[in-house]
Amino acid sequence: MILRIVRRAAWPALLMLAGQVTGAVPSALNSPPFTQSQAAAGRLAYARACGLCHGANLQGGAAVALSGSAFAKTWGDGRHQGSDFFAAIAKQMPKNAPGSLSQADNLAITAFILRSNGYPAGLARLTVAGLAAALPATPGAPANNIPAAVLAASFPQPPRAVRPASGTLPQDAQLLGMADGDWLTFNRTLAGDRFSPLAQINTGNAHLLQVKCIAQLGEMGSFETSPIIHDGQMFVTTAHKVLALDAATCAVKWSYNYVPVDPEHLPGNRGVALYAGRVFRGTTDGHLLALDAASGQLLWDVRVADGALGYEITGAPVAYDGKVFTGDAGADTGIRGRIYAFDASTGALVWAFDIVPRAGDPAGASWSGGRDKGGGATWSSMAIDPVRHLLFVPTGNPAPDFNGANRGGDNLYTDSVVALDLATGKLSWYVQQVAHDLHDWDTAAAPA
Repeated sequence: MILRIVRRAAWPALLMLAGQVTGAVPSALNSPPFTQSQAAAGRLAYARACGLCHGANLQGGAAVALSGSAFAKTWGDGRHQGSDFFAAIAKQMPKNAPGSLSQADNLAITAFILRSNGYPAGLARLTVAGLAAALPATPGAPANNIPAAVLAASFPQPPRAVRPASGTLPQDAQLLGMADGDWLTFNRTLAGDRFSPLAQINTGNAHLLQVKCIAQLGEMGSFETSPIIHDGQMFVTTAHKVLALDAATCAVKWSYNYVPVDPEHLPGNRGVALYAGRVFRGTTDGHLLALDAASGQLLWDVRVADGALGYEITGAPVAYDGKVFTGDAGADTGIRGRIYAFDASTGALVWAFDIVPRAGDPAGASWSGGRDKGGGATWSSMAIDPVRHLLFVPTGNPAPDFNGANRGGDNLYTDSVVALDLATGKLSWYVQQVAHDLHDWDTAAAPA
């Protein structure tokens, strides 16, 4: 079986902003002017350039929804300029070729999205100048007076039930003194050296390799897993499944299928953490799961963040010292990234670190604005120094992606390696690879 690791796909997505719902129906008196024919043309342009990811009816798919409460939470809150919305479309979309559409197409797509969200058409055509004012609030827009701390306090949501694992291995001792035939973390060792001491396959006989067995995993789509091997058993993931395989025969010992409860945006997963009889994985809608390593039974489920706002977990968690470590992905949809430590047995939150600084953090001075949806995802995995008791986290691009007009400064702690204390999550040090990233140059791989 050949397992191919590929980079995350770059899908179109607009920015998301957390909030609660309220608002009023926009009227012709305060709405941006556009015509029915312009919106009709926009429907065709949208179908050609946007519908594959955002859904034929703006309902969302590989990327966020552009209608209803999703649009209201992002743009229809009465506080965002129409020009900001247009700029996100014209400069950032489509994701595989940003800025490639004509201004006429971008204006028409804007008109189509506005009409689909209840904004009334009129007699005047939509122009860039006509988008200078704030978009009036739509039904379902977020209230303006809810502090960010209150909004953030509802996540993570702890497990509704916690079950014990039937096994206990591997423990810290096995992770630190690994058997030659094992591969116990995404990068094999906690230090991330990605090296196997096995010598049976070498440069002299690699050309003689033949297929030993094949496992059909029963799911089409992105396949980015890094297998975990423990005592002859292999654990792999798809976007929605975890499978335990006999590493010698590819026979499936058990399979667990996760059904998302929130919208998913970039369906994919890079692997699991194996620790203390449990298999940990993130989900496409922002959950962290613990499964029994022997049976695949769900032991607990933490809703780490709100998938409806673009959050997901694609990277392989790391587990050590009684904790499991993971982080938010979804910077390209405007999430506000965090790193988390959870109790490996119970799923209880131990600590969280904000990649995009919150109020009171001196690093906030590196942002002139935009921290409410500042990006800073973690895409792959992390490394651990057990001697210095540090967690090394690679972080992704700031948001909006490719557009830094409203987020001046270095945008800490995006595009960085961040070193955190394992016990407390307190920042020890950081190194930023790319300041004020305009090119999606994520620091995506765990340092060795």
